[in-house]
Amino acid sequence: MTQDGMTTEYDELHGSTTEYDKLLFGVRKSIRYHDRRVSFFERSHEFILFFVLIGGFAGMAFALTSAFPSNEKLGILPGLIVSTLAAIDLVVGTSRKAHLHDKMKLRFQNLEIDMTHGSNKSGNTAKWKKKRLQIEAEEPPVLRVLDALCHNELLRAMGYPKMTKDYASVSTFQRVVSHFFDWHPEKL
Repeated sequence: MTQDGMTTEYDELHGSTTEYDKLLFGVRKSIRYHDRRVSFFERSHEFILFFVLIGGFAGMAFALTSAFPSNEKLGILPGLIVSTLAAIDLVVGTSRKAHLHDKMKLRFQNLEIDMTHGSNKSGNTAKWKKKRLQIEAEEPPVLRVLDALCHNELLRAMGYPKMTKDYASVSTFQRVVSHFFDWHPEKL
């Protein structure tokens, strides 16, 4: 993910840091971001499939009870629900998007491995920046609110105390919709 306003916040938090430290922080944040996206799309796919199966079973049950003509029109409803959910899953492509974000996460993880196991950390920074930019060029657009949540999560994981200037302030509503769209990312 590109270095945005969070980089300035990182600089303020850590004072004088090397380009390597900034890059490693960004790579680790990207790993968390894509991990969250994978989880979201996998859960969405499973949720939709659950209701597709339930709707399919309900449709079969109504079809089997066709001996009662008064319930005949109710048999259309489960079929309509199943068709709608299957269309949503196909159009949104939850499974495909989960795979894409899993691939992006793996690429960032490989970059982190290269960075943390390299002997010449400061001398390879330009090479790693280039590799990060190449990965980012293939990324889908980043949701900035979700990115800020990952930033906060990484700071907590690194043991930094919660201070208002270190963490992005994310509202409850922003958290709830963070996987769907950015709600006022300029207020972060």
